[in-house]
Amino acid sequence: KVQNKTNNNFKISNFNKYLISIFGLLFIYLFYLLIPLLYDKNWVQINIEDKLLNEFKINLSASADISYRILPKPHFLIKDSKILIEDVEKLKSIAEIKNLKVFLSQGNFLEKEKMYLTKVIIDNANFSLLRSDLKILNNSSNNQFSNKKIKINNSKIFFKDNLGQTI
Repeated sequence: KVQNKTNNNFKISNFNKYLISIFGLLFIYLFYLLIPLLYDKNWVQINIEDKLLNEFKINLSASADISYRILPKPHFLIKDSKILIEDVEKLKSIAEIKNLKVFLSQGNFLEKEKMYLTKVIIDNANFSLLRSDLKILNNSSNNQFSNKKIKINNSKIFFKDNLGQTI
């Protein structure tokens, strides 16, 4: 009696097979994009600072407030960081950045040592420059820069004279 009640004619149409395959691949891709969430935050901070210094000649002092976002592209969002330049005797802050977005290449998230930066966006920054800072920036800009893009959005530049008065 049990054999008579089972349905042996159960078949899945080709459309449903394709639909299930597409959803399966989408979930696998989303899980792949979530791999950087497993990275250690201290390692990410040190690695991003090193890559920005080597590729863009930006000496960044990043805060510990680092988050990973998938949309619109995989990127790390760093809040409240500073850009430093080397003065004669010490490091000096020339920019205070509210939001710094460092976009990653999706090439290989499984090997974190091969993390590759594609683009940097500086958002809501206050640049405070002295005349001597412009000379230092001009000298460093003569060196070879990376071909990757740095975008600066919604930022303010304050130019100060040698006495520290805003012009």
